[in-house]
Amino acid sequence: MSPQSFVELLHKNYLLFDQHFKLLSNDQIQKKLNPGVWSIAENIEHIIKVNASYFPVFAAIAEGTYVRPFVSRLPMVTKKFGTMILKAVSRNREKKMKTFPLWEPSQSNFQEPLSYLLENHQTIGTLALGITPQIQSGVVIASPASKMIVYSVDDALTIIIEHELRHLEQAKELLLQL
Repeated sequence: MSPQSFVELLHKNYLLFDQHFKLLSNDQIQKKLNPGVWSIAENIEHIIKVNASYFPVFAAIAEGTYVRPFVSRLPMVTKKFGTMILKAVSRNREKKMKTFPLWEPSQSNFQEPLSYLLENHQTIGTLALGITPQIQSGVVIASPASKMIVYSVDDALTIIIEHELRHLEQAKELLLQL
C-alpha cells in the first residue's frame, strides 16, 4: 500500500467512525454493556494506542536511526508474520483476540475520542508520507508489541487500516445494543 493510499484510507476510516458515533452523548460512547466488552470509547482509544505505538518506529526510520532486529533479515519470516497478523486483525472477527498490555484501553473516562482519533490519523499519516522511499524499498520493522514479530512497513500500513475496521465493526455492534 502506498503511503498516499494509506492516508486516504485513514481519512475514510475516520469519516466512518464520525458518521456512526458523532451524535452519541458522552454517556452513550462510554457505556460498557458488560465488564468483558469494551465501550465504543475504549475501542477508539485502543486504535489510537496501537497507531501511536508506531510513531517512534516511523520517526526512527525517517531519521535513519531505526535498527531492525536480526530476525527481520529472514524474508520468509517477515512475510509469514505480516500475513498472520493481518489475518488476526481482519474485520471478519471470526475469533476474539486478546490485545497486548501496552494497547489496552485505560479504565478512565476517555473524553472526545473522535477528536483524538482525527489527530492520531493526521500524525501517523504524516509520518508514513515521510518514509515513502523506505516503504517502497520494503523496509522491515518489529511490531511495537514484540521485537520477535517482524513485518514490512507496507504490511504494517495494511494491518493498521484493517485493525481499525475490525474495531469499527465491534463498535457498531455496541451501537445497536445501546
